[in-house]
Amino acid sequence: MNKKKEQQQKAALNQKSQAVAKRKQSNEKDELSIEKGKLLLDLSKLTFAGVFLTGIQDLSVETNYLILIGIVAIVLLILLGLEYIKTGLNKKK
Repeated sequence: MNKKKEQQQKAALNQKSQAVAKRKQSNEKDELSIEKGKLLLDLSKLTFAGVFLTGIQDLSVETNYLILIGIVAIVLLILLGLEYIKTGLNKKK
């Protein structure tokens, strides 16, 4: 009888530890998604600064193409960054 109880307790303890380990792993992945999103938002800021600085300098660059490619890159980086943050926050709940 005692062996059976001990086995049940060990099995319950093992299940609890596995559940805690899974929870910790999922939280790490969530934090990673959020950090990826923050990184992409920072890259969009740097892209904006690069486009702005290139635009105000007298370089032999087509201004229209510079603005068009810059806007597309900035919007894509922002959307991707927000999507990563959104998925990271949704997984946490």
